Amino acid sequence: MAPGLVASVGNFKSSIGRMAVPRAMTIPLARRQILNRPVLWVVLTLAAFPTVADLQSEIADQCRARAGKYGSAALSACIVEDRAAADALANYPETAETIILRCRTQFKYLGWVRIKLCADQGLEAKAALSTYPDRYQAIIKGCQIKMGAFGWHMVKMCADRLIGTDRALDNDQ
Repeated sequence: MAPGLVASVGNFKSSIGRMAVPRAMTIPLARRQILNRPVLWVVLTLAAFPTVADLQSEIADQCRARAGKYGSAALSACIVEDRAAADALANYPETAETIILRCRTQFKYLGWVRIKLCADQGLEAKAALSTYPDRYQAIIKGCQIKMGAFGWHMVKMCADRLIGTDRALDNDQ
């Protein structure tokens, strides 16, 4: 066995054979006991999430990169707009969390205004799809499987296209 690998704690059997995990990837017993305490676990978990200061720093850095070359007025406007968009997203209901997370992942470098626009489009499309008649639910489900990774607005676009084709076929008969 290679040096620095743990034999008793770090070995496990998998479908591809025995593997060893480097010692740095294992949690020592003392730390595991600390992590069993709920209060410490919550504190350590919350420390992993960005703070307001981190968010403001992120917004300032992104705006400098995107709008800094256009002067201080453009930079200031970018910061104000991104902060307003981030504050608005923070007040969205919990049901929008997955949509916001997908938009944040996809548009993180374009700023909070673009993330908010994406989330608003997704929420609007999801609400519109929920009003469609039951006979189109199979089409919507198929589009959700096919296009769901790209957001609810793409699911709606797919469904509208297929439903339009379905309606055109109904009119021809």
